[in-house]
Amino acid sequence: MRQAAGDFPLPVGPSSSQQQYTALTPVTERLERGTVAHDWIPRDTRTMNRVVRLIYLTDPVAGPAIDFYREVPFGPVILGGLKDEKLLQFYNEALDTLNIQRHLPFLAGDILVEGRLIVHLLLSESRGYWKEMIVHDSDYVLVEPSPIIGEEPTIDLMVPPSYQRWAVNPDPRIVAQRKKLDPKLVQLMAAGATIPLSPENTIFVPRRASAHDVMGTSLLMRILPVIAVEWAYLQAEVTGLRRRAAPWTIAKVGIEDKWEPSPEEMMAIQDMMVAAEEDPTGAKLVFRNGVELESTSAHHTELAKWIEQWSIFKEAKLQGLGMNEAFATGEASWSYLESMLSLGMERIRNFRQFIAVEVLREGLLAPLARLHGYYKRSRAELDHNIRTTPKHEGNLAIPTVEWSRSLQPTADRDYLDILEMLEGKGMPIPLRKWAQAGGYDLEEALDGMQGDLALRKKLAAYNKQVKAISGDDEEDEGSRWGSFQLRSGSVAAAVAELPVWANKDEFLKLRRGEVSRLSEYVEGLKVNGKKPGIREWKQVEARMKDDGIHYDKIRSFRYMLSRAGVIDAPLPNKTVVKVRDAILRRNNGRTPDRAMMKEVYWLNHEMERREIEPEQVSARVLSNTSAAPWVRPATSRLLTGEGYVEEG
Repeated sequence: MRQAAGDFPLPVGPSSSQQQYTALTPVTERLERGTVAHDWIPRDTRTMNRVVRLIYLTDPVAGPAIDFYREVPFGPVILGGLKDEKLLQFYNEALDTLNIQRHLPFLAGDILVEGRLIVHLLLSESRGYWKEMIVHDSDYVLVEPSPIIGEEPTIDLMVPPSYQRWAVNPDPRIVAQRKKLDPKLVQLMAAGATIPLSPENTIFVPRRASAHDVMGTSLLMRILPVIAVEWAYLQAEVTGLRRRAAPWTIAKVGIEDKWEPSPEEMMAIQDMMVAAEEDPTGAKLVFRNGVELESTSAHHTELAKWIEQWSIFKEAKLQGLGMNEAFATGEASWSYLESMLSLGMERIRNFRQFIAVEVLREGLLAPLARLHGYYKRSRAELDHNIRTTPKHEGNLAIPTVEWSRSLQPTADRDYLDILEMLEGKGMPIPLRKWAQAGGYDLEEALDGMQGDLALRKKLAAYNKQVKAISGDDEEDEGSRWGSFQLRSGSVAAAVAELPVWANKDEFLKLRRGEVSRLSEYVEGLKVNGKKPGIREWKQVEARMKDDGIHYDKIRSFRYMLSRAGVIDAPLPNKTVVKVRDAILRRNNGRTPDRAMMKEVYWLNHEMERREIEPEQVSARVLSNTSAAPWVRPATSRLLTGEGYVEEG
């Protein structure tokens, strides 16, 4: 017999009377429908806002994570990038009037928690910039997207009941506040009408999850399924605690065939037990024979397992929020960034840049530039008061936004070496960047310059008096260096005596014959009270690069000048390691002479002092390590110079 399409095949058995059939229920769930946890996620904006706000306020993992995102990145705002100082001052005054530094964490918090920020700006016609801003609740905002890419959506405000009460409140304090607004706007608020928000003075910043995400998406959206499961566990835990916080007490009363207690007697025993539990001084219970009391072992932990699952929930939420546990708990330090938190800090820096562009530049400053017709002009146009560049949207005179707080590791030597290498390649590194990298508060130093000058004058006068009293006419080392210039030929002679040459004509791509020519860059250098330092050396280095001298030769020459005592400029870590490896490789396993051994000891001491991890000496450096026992490659510490005694 032909089987019909879709029918189940009959089982094969000894007889039809012994056949058994099982009713099958096919699985009807589909992936696009999600799970029960996804069904609990609200679909409307107001309900979603209530959920994410509750999570931020009550969740011990999500709350600190959001606080880290909104508190750590921001600090004093620094505007730059404009040649017109008066225009730059205008923008600074506009931000200072709004006290934007104080409000940035709260504005960023709305973007992270609710997924969007809606701000209404009020213009001061006398000053020409914003005087007040109103942050709207997204529960009462209607957003209609525009099909044209780049156009702002149409935004209407449904007046909240709190706004309506404020608009009609006769309190003199509120009456004074209403005078700051347009009377027509106050009338619309009092009537509870829908108010269209003008795009010229409205900031709408959504946290987009996709290109067509108009309203924006909360950062907490990804952890909502985890929250749904966790709250189910938590609800069972709380319910169990309320119902069975303590074991049950069961009283068994009566003696078979002798005493069968009446309901009144059982109620009397129950009342006695309840009264005994409420007696704070210690109760006395008196029972007749036939009463037994016992406590049940049932406890609420048999129902809920929230505490046991806590670590799993925490890890899932941190991963969903893109947050490292060390940051969320406040245990991380800036030095910890170098190893494992660079990606997390990159996310923080990107979020800060997002706020700088969307809120500060495009939201606050660009509308002012359009309102007043501020467009970029060259220095020649400013000097001659003419304009030749066209006026278009891409040519608005908007300052760049920088931050006084650096999110780079503070005083990280490797980061400082990277900046030095970039500057060595000709890249301009601003002084502000150097100050941030070294953990130095440049703004505080600039503010205190006048006081510092006065203090230095007092100290100079004091030192002069002390010197006059002591009668010490001997000049210190710095004064001796400041009394003359580096003489011609002295630099080359000092470098030629270094042991790195060791009867060789080349060291690290620098030939002996080139020393005299390079020394001319240093000879005649004017110094002021001390040896030429890092500032003077950078000037020399810049001239060498302009003349096309290879960077490796410049680095080798700097090492030689430092070892010869000509300059006082600390060597980069990479230079110390590279010179040490070059010396070990050149000897190729042979025991170096005493002068070269002294140089290796000095380099090893530098590596120990700077806490540079020692590299294992291998065939890459020495082809025969067994023939060089003085290297001791098996030890974890560097050479300390033990056994070496300097002659003389």
